[in-house]
Amino acid sequence: MSSLEQQQEKLNKLNEQIKAQKEKIDKKLGHDIIKKSGIDYSELNKNELKLLSDKISQFISKENTETSSTETKENDDNPISNSDKSDLNNHKEY
Repeated sequence: MSSLEQQQEKLNKLNEQIKAQKEKIDKKLGHDIIKKSGIDYSELNKNELKLLSDKISQFISKENTETSSTETKENDDNPISNSDKSDLNNHKEY
């Protein structure tokens, strides 16, 4: 077996491991959300699952956006350090 084929085989195995780990996380996350939400499995059909996943993803997206904008605002409030000022002074137009 050539070196290239061995590398390809290793890559394929690594991709399989990554896929298996993602599936494990998906199952664990779904289970934890259902358990902590107190949702009855018998009430979950395809439509209910879709609605629930949409609500969760919207909530997470909103939380991430708010956190990101808060962090940006906090960083914008920080004064420029001396090293940053010197970098600005050393900037040349081309």
